[in-house]
Amino acid sequence: QGDLQAELKLSDEEDLLGKELLDIQINTQNAAAERQKHDEETTKRRYINEGLARFSELTHARYDQISKLTDAFIKELVKYLDAIQGGIFLYSNTDKEELDLTSSFAYDRKKYLSKKVVIGEGLVGTCALEKKPVFLTEIPPDYISITSGLGDAPPNNILLLPMLQEDNLTGVIELASLNAFQEHQVEFAKQVANNLANTLSSTK
Repeated sequence: QGDLQAELKLSDEEDLLGKELLDIQINTQNAAAERQKHDEETTKRRYINEGLARFSELTHARYDQISKLTDAFIKELVKYLDAIQGGIFLYSNTDKEELDLTSSFAYDRKKYLSKKVVIGEGLVGTCALEKKPVFLTEIPPDYISITSGLGDAPPNNILLLPMLQEDNLTGVIELASLNAFQEHQVEFAKQVANNLANTLSSTK
């Protein structure tokens, strides 16, 4: 009946059939575990590959303004990662020591916010300075300024990704979720963040 954990008891030490059944059970359990692991790995690879294809189409679409591209990108990224908030910070046009919040999306709506971050200050600034992802499961008090207004629980997982073209920083992507980001989701997000950096560089 498919219950691989069913308990099998030997009638005595001479129960050869019972011993054979125990061996079959162990082998079947091992095979099922390997099959499940393979299926999970296949699902993760499909998630990454389908996501990369989807965002490749998005970044290669024609936008007459960079803000329109980043608006579309962060909206789709928040949804694809099953997050609830996201923002894209790009270098200020006038100051390479600052990042401007170019696009933000939260609770299924584009947000019109204005925010500047100094390189090296705060979580976003630190991510920009070190050019390394930042993943937090304990968020500092008052870190999240966007709320749904409907009493929804605030996000408790933050993922910050540097947008790199080779080793040159273009900006930082900030994502917030109620659920912990899985390893394959982080790997996918890192790749599309750098793809966006390359697109923005060529667009500029």
